Amino acid sequence: MKITKKIAILSLTVLSFSLASPVLALAETSESIQETVEAINNATSLDDVVVKNTQINQAVKVADNELSVTLPKNADEEIQLKDGEENIDVSLPEQFSTDALDVGDTVIYDGEDSDLGLQNTDLGFRALISINDSNASHEYSFKINLPEGYQLFDASEMENKAPGTGNIYILNEEGLPVNMIDAAWAKDSEGNSVPTRYTINEDTLTQIIDFDEENFFPIVADPNWVKLGKKWYNKRSNIATAIDIALIAVGIGATAKTSSTVIKLIRANRKNITRTVERKIAKTLGKSAASWVGTAISIGLTLGGTSVGDLIAKGLDKADGRYDGYIFA
Repeated sequence: MKITKKIAILSLTVLSFSLASPVLALAETSESIQETVEAINNATSLDDVVVKNTQINQAVKVADNELSVTLPKNADEEIQLKDGEENIDVSLPEQFSTDALDVGDTVIYDGEDSDLGLQNTDLGFRALISINDSNASHEYSFKINLPEGYQLFDASEMENKAPGTGNIYILNEEGLPVNMIDAAWAKDSEGNSVPTRYTINEDTLTQIIDFDEENFFPIVADPNWVKLGKKWYNKRSNIATAIDIALIAVGIGATAKTSSTVIKLIRANRKNITRTVERKIAKTLGKSAASWVGTAISIGLTLGGTSVGDLIAKGLDKADGRYDGYIFA
């Protein structure tokens, strides 16, 4: 039997709740669906899956109970997510429109040329698209209903990567990253890499996978959606990224540069950079940490850095007296 499937994976995190609803058990699923589940299990690790018996229309709390995720009974409905008072809904790709099939770790939505699987992870959810053959669609779009002022941000250029091949962030109204979609990857069943990338059209994220009939199916693609909580911000490299993104959002260039050009940029814009970073640090690490930004810049100018965020984060790490890769933690 020819097994031809493809999986695209997404993970996003934020809180929500709904009512439990019965779905079909694995014994009632078709052979092709079971092949999809087998392909998903072979392609991904279940180490971060938090619900071994998936719950449909039931809020699942993740990320140290900061978040919850509700998976829909039907693919025409949305994944519901909530973080505090904020709601984010994610529509599934148009290729899928069936009721969910409960197969334990994974919820499956059948399609004509591809199937969709959803899993609850410890930081959010993962969406897995299993492509049946080379006639399947190359593009899978997830429309994200973002709160007012939120936006999708492609960090590829900041990471010195081609557009759409780096991490994608969801920025809040303050310009701070609150969710991250890991850089896309794809591989065929022989382990060969398949070119893939994201595109952003306002509030819609699309993964494009450039496979053809020469590839070995199933092909697996894995964008992973992650909620960025307080623990994320304590890591020096992460706070450096958050600072860089925040500065870009307000129009101050902060992409990776040589140490000397970074120092020149800070010296030329120190007042604006200090004021902006203080606000961002206060939002993420608290006012006490924000009070150290001026000192951190002075320290960072002696240490150097590959970006403005890197230099300031190093200074903050040094200022907390440990210089251990974490800030005030």
